[in-house]
Amino acid sequence: MSVVDVAAARLASVWDDNISGLNVGVLLTDERGQVLATNDVAAELMQLAKADLLTGSRPADWHLRDDTGASMPDWAELAGQVLRAGSPLSIPMVIARNGQPLSRIWADYHAVQVRGRSRVLILLQPVHTDVPHSRGLLDPLTGLPGRVLLLDRLEQSLVRARCRGTLSTLVLIDVHQLA
Repeated sequence: MSVVDVAAARLASVWDDNISGLNVGVLLTDERGQVLATNDVAAELMQLAKADLLTGSRPADWHLRDDTGASMPDWAELAGQVLRAGSPLSIPMVIARNGQPLSRIWADYHAVQVRGRSRVLILLQPVHTDVPHSRGLLDPLTGLPGRVLLLDRLEQSLVRARCRGTLSTLVLIDVHQLA
């Protein structure tokens, strides 16, 4: 065994010892969205085998959707967006097979530096409640979108615009005597 192989085995052991005991899913990806390291909880939450997460293979009937049922951007696009913007991204995801939702998870993307290289750390947590209410995005009394949701969507729009070189538009309408 070479010195590099021994160092890699030691690093893998440290990762496994520290990450395997967590009750949240952990993924470490490069700027292209390639999973470099993960834990069993992440594989379970994503409804995939750990080997599938690490190799990037997905069953043909497996899909990642948002809360509305629309397809999510691929991991490379999300990782690139987080690294370019330098700001975290939190999004709800639905794992579906054959068009049927299997699980709902909350993914928090964070740009990190690992040994001088830019990486994305993704923390996955199961959603046991309604996502908008559990994250304070909706007013608990009225059920209407609140300031937290507005600021979150505005930040996401600005990050997307900055990454793609486009513009974002915010339209404010003040309606008097609506009733």
